[in-house]
Amino acid sequence: MEAGNKGAMEAGGSSTGINIELPFEQSANPYIDADKLFNFRYFFVRKLMFFKYAQGYILMPGGFGTIDEGFEVLTLIQTGKTDRFPIVFMGKEFWEPLLDWIKEYQLKNGYISEKDLDLFSITDDPKEAAQIIYDFHKGKNFTPEFLNNVKLKSPNLKNSGTLIIIFYFLIICIIKIKQVR
Repeated sequence: MEAGNKGAMEAGGSSTGINIELPFEQSANPYIDADKLFNFRYFFVRKLMFFKYAQGYILMPGGFGTIDEGFEVLTLIQTGKTDRFPIVFMGKEFWEPLLDWIKEYQLKNGYISEKDLDLFSITDDPKEAAQIIYDFHKGKNFTPEFLNNVKLKSPNLKNSGTLIIIFYFLIICIIKIKQVR
């Protein structure tokens, strides 16, 4: 999340943080606007806020929490409990074995349908991930209070609004961080 917040700040956009209070791990990063930092004690409340204000999900390789949040939002969309929005799995090498398992066991055994596989995309290309989100929201107004009436006007990423800049910088920053490791 820090990379996304840093990218938003460097691009001159607003930077929101949805932080979980953990006894052994994280604290909020320094790139979050102070008036847009939300701290939560419980995971379920934090996830609710993610879902409530999300205009798209880009899931980078991660642990159980990442997988939990990704599958929860897929389930909410699949069951019609939330409106559809783009979900992009970033990093084919990491995600494809899990997606192969989904096809081999869940789809073949009838636990999900073929159309459920259309609820998400997978890519290695940051520009493609940003384009998927741009294409989905082209011409729409965003609903969260902090993005009131932002419209996407151009496929040029530099002029597509704060949201696309945030997603683009998030992806680029995380990829650069991964390359350094």
